[in-house]
Amino acid sequence: MTGDEAVAGVLAGTDSYDSLGEQEQAIVREQWADSMTALRDGLNYEEEITAAGDSYSEIDDDGNLVVHQARG
Repeated sequence: MTGDEAVAGVLAGTDSYDSLGEQEQAIVREQWADSMTALRDGLNYEEEITAAGDSYSEIDDDGNLVVHQARG
């Protein structure tokens, strides 16, 4: 199995990360980090909470509690 195949197997969840060499592990960690960044960037809790008709609270830049009431 080539390094690329081994990395692909780990990323697909079919092979063990621990079975990889140092360089292949670094590649997998970079891919995982990129995937997590993409997932976080796609989150929009405000939109999801609002669409569900729920209220939510957060802290503003000054540390004050801000309550967003449910609409509807």
